[in-house]
Amino acid sequence: MNAIKWKGKRNQFYEEHKQEINLFYVSRRKLKEQANADGKYSVGAWKQEIAKLEHQRNAEYEKYKEINENFQHLLKVKYWVDTAIHQQEEEQRRATEQNQAYQIQRISEAR
Repeated sequence: MNAIKWKGKRNQFYEEHKQEINLFYVSRRKLKEQANADGKYSVGAWKQEIAKLEHQRNAEYEKYKEINENFQHLLKVKYWVDTAIHQQEEEQRRATEQNQAYQIQRISEAR
């Protein structure tokens, strides 16, 4: 009977922590691949890889900053274009309303 309760709790724990458990097993497998014949790890190689990845990240970040700056500029242009279009539409609407009011006034005066 106790074994059944344990199995249920074990399954419940696994379901609650499935992502962490899977990440652990993937990490362990990757670490085993990187270990040398003695089962030890080359810290120097990891430091070199970290330096290389940081350099790549910095280069990519510089590209991102330039692209983001251009994007922000385009957003400002879009805002001002939308504002100008809205103003033109409002002016056209007012002109149409004034024209209709004028025509209604002429018709009523003609009667």
